[in-house]
Amino acid sequence: MAIAATTHSYCNSVLHNYPISDFKTLSKIRVLRLKEFPMKIKASYAAHSALVQPLQAEVIVKQVIIPPLPIFQFEEYMTSKAKRVNKALDETVQLRHPAKIHEAMRYSLLAGGKRVRPVLCIASCELVGGDESSAMPVACALEMIHTMSLVHDDLPCMDNDDFRRGKPTNHKVFGEDTAILAGDALLSLAFEHVAAKSTEISPDRVVRAIAELGSAVGSEGLVAGEIMDIDSEGKDVSLNELENIHVHKTAKLLEAAVVCGVIIGGGNMIEVERVRKYARCIGLLFQVVDDILDVTKSSKELGKTAGKDLVSDKATYPKLMGIENARKFAEKKNRPPGRPIPAILINKIKIYTMAVSATIPSYGNSTLFRNPINDFKKSPYRAPIFRFKLFPKKIKARHAQNSVFESTDIPLPTFPFEEYMIRKAEQVNKALDEAVVLQPPVKIHKAMRYSLLAGGKRVRPLLCIASCELVGGDESWAMPAACALEMIHTMSLIHDDLPFLDNDERRRSKPASHEVFGESTAILAGDALLSLALEHVAVNIAGVSPDRVVRAIAEMCSAIGVEGLVGGEFVDIASEGKDVSLKELEYIHVHKTAKLLEAAVVCGAVIGGGNAIEVERVRNYARCIGLLFQVVDDILDVTKSSEELGKTAGKDLASGKATYPKLMGIENAKSFAGELLGQAIEELAYFEASKAAPLYFLANYIASRQN
Repeated sequence: MAIAATTHSYCNSVLHNYPISDFKTLSKIRVLRLKEFPMKIKASYAAHSALVQPLQAEVIVKQVIIPPLPIFQFEEYMTSKAKRVNKALDETVQLRHPAKIHEAMRYSLLAGGKRVRPVLCIASCELVGGDESSAMPVACALEMIHTMSLVHDDLPCMDNDDFRRGKPTNHKVFGEDTAILAGDALLSLAFEHVAAKSTEISPDRVVRAIAELGSAVGSEGLVAGEIMDIDSEGKDVSLNELENIHVHKTAKLLEAAVVCGVIIGGGNMIEVERVRKYARCIGLLFQVVDDILDVTKSSKELGKTAGKDLVSDKATYPKLMGIENARKFAEKKNRPPGRPIPAILINKIKIYTMAVSATIPSYGNSTLFRNPINDFKKSPYRAPIFRFKLFPKKIKARHAQNSVFESTDIPLPTFPFEEYMIRKAEQVNKALDEAVVLQPPVKIHKAMRYSLLAGGKRVRPLLCIASCELVGGDESWAMPAACALEMIHTMSLIHDDLPFLDNDERRRSKPASHEVFGESTAILAGDALLSLALEHVAVNIAGVSPDRVVRAIAEMCSAIGVEGLVGGEFVDIASEGKDVSLKELEYIHVHKTAKLLEAAVVCGAVIGGGNAIEVERVRNYARCIGLLFQVVDDILDVTKSSEELGKTAGKDLASGKATYPKLMGIENAKSFAGELLGQAIEELAYFEASKAAPLYFLANYIASRQN
């Protein structure tokens, strides 16, 4: 996997059982250390010929001797696979409403690139007998995740890059607020795409692939590497520490690419571990070469700002070892042991190399869909907007004193709701505390725990558990999903509070995450929580069939991205200072708030074993309480103080945002909330009253809450 500035390379180390020593522990994080390989091989080939073109002085890894390899048209293979990946990505992220956020996603996702991770995934799948079509959803997901990491990494508070893949970075074109939302949308869509489109793969393998992807992204994957990289700037860093950074920042996602490919392709455990070892080698090799190119190539050649690591005083392999020693180190990473290739595998070799040079042709589709962004009312891409049934003129409901409504009287079953709420919230808090332990990298886990364990009503987890129990499920089945929903909600709050979004300084009566840890750490903490949420569901749900786990993950992801809270947040920001109709306001809040509450209830019913009728009943209930939640939130924002709310009061009014009280008046907004509550309770009439009692009271609680 030697990489040269003008070289394609062929690597067959995946097929050998080369020795890898035990991981060395650095701050309890396992770090890859490779032993010296016993055999020298020819590691580089010129760009225009697989065998005959001599290496130039500029190549990174020196030419050595290798046994003959099977004839293989690598460049043709790479080109054809990359083109099909680009086609699949183009079809997956189409330009629709909200147009600008989709345009931002497509701008970075379809901006070219070598598609190393997707091609690795497909090649690994084919290696064990799978086919390209089976691997394509995961392959696309890997590129979405990689693109998300680039979009967020380029932000001014992070690496502050102006160019990426030869073009202005996402935030330079669309603004910081849109860039971070585009990254969030790509991350959630990646997991949703795997869950929803891997229909020909056994659900248990889909769940395993989702868990692998989640681990590669979060606080034990690229987020961990990124936070360690940021913290290392201007400090003395050892080679072991540098390796630890790049094993996480770069190698983990490459490892996930090949491992997911083999899992989806039907590989057994031995095959999975073989390709995992292969990936660990090329993953670290990829970063070593990236460091060398950063100091030996121009910005034009790289397609991004050259010398950034040097300017920011980051630790790199050339800085610590010198360029020549870094090249030798890269050569070591590419040496397989001197054992023959098993004949049975010769015809399966399609992973000779995924290492590509800085000058390899870019196979990305650089065509930009720069259509004018349509006005909301005229947009041809506008998604269907949720419309409620006609409500009766008068609906009576009983509420707590000082509710946003007048006190009325819908009969509710007798139920010790306060005790139920406290007990369930305590169990959720305990599970969250155990799910996000304080471990290295300490800073990112501190930031995650700071916001996640800062209190809150735990409405979404409780809705999930109550819905699961309603259809005959057990709390233990729902708890991983309940925790995941709170992680997702917390991620949305952390990112929403950032200066270039809502610019909130306080959340849950405490300083917002970015005020305590800085903007870069806050962004990464949010990314880590989102990926951990989906990994947590995939890994920890027990006693539930894998097909239901996959359905729950797809439901959650749909509630996060452009069809969920990201889409609502984007349109909300775009509406500031503009005239917005009630229909448009409903679109904002159905997506920004109601979708995740809907996912909470639906996931609970799915995990609990609910049938199609039960799932649709609780979905209708959730749509009502989801919008109810936001109507009440809008009312509280103009009727309560910052101290009472635990966050800055009057923010929506000050920023010129549309709200229900602003468009309807407070009294009409209260009446609308009452109608929503009544409709929600009507949906629960289908179920046995005693089992539905927690959901009755949770709806009432949402309506009568004071903060």
